[in-house]
Amino acid sequence: MRRPFPFCAFLFLLLSGVVYGQSADSSRSPAGSGNDTTQGRISGRDYYAIRPLDTSRSQNPTAALFKSMLVPGWGQIGNGKYVKAAMVIGGEAYFLSRILHFGKITRDKKKAFQAADAGSTDRYDLFQEYQSAKDDRNLNSWFLGTCIFISMFDAYVDAHLAHFPEYDRTFAISLEPLENAPIGARLSFRF
Repeated sequence: MRRPFPFCAFLFLLLSGVVYGQSADSSRSPAGSGNDTTQGRISGRDYYAIRPLDTSRSQNPTAALFKSMLVPGWGQIGNGKYVKAAMVIGGEAYFLSRILHFGKITRDKKKAFQAADAGSTDRYDLFQEYQSAKDDRNLNSWFLGTCIFISMFDAYVDAHLAHFPEYDRTFAISLEPLENAPIGARLSFRF
């Protein structure tokens, strides 16, 4: 019986890091923002325009892609994403170990099948065991390839977006004029 749970769990954890890193709404103002003439807030685009770029994390996106392709987690380590790197290393090591395990079983079952007598009743069972081990090996090969592909482009995107300034948008307090009052306070919490 095939169990794709480790792959699904790995994929979920990797994608949750991407989703967690995205901002909820770029049209809302960050905490402590100044005023513009239309809404009394700075839009997300203006916020990035007035802030200096963060040049401390500077890895070429293409280099990050190829690093992650060659060595598991190298692109994520270059981006400073150590938790993602650990997940990538663990995921790729798991699937590689499963490929090697089922590869050995496949070779053993093939030899046993070829050594069995042509008229033997066990020959059919040996062939079924060989086929099952081969299918498991191939399935884990696909999982490994998918894991490498996702880690490559995760490293590429993280390196490409590394220069954008980061700020916390989960909790914000802002003072702004309201329609029916001279001033109002807004407390927002996003999760």
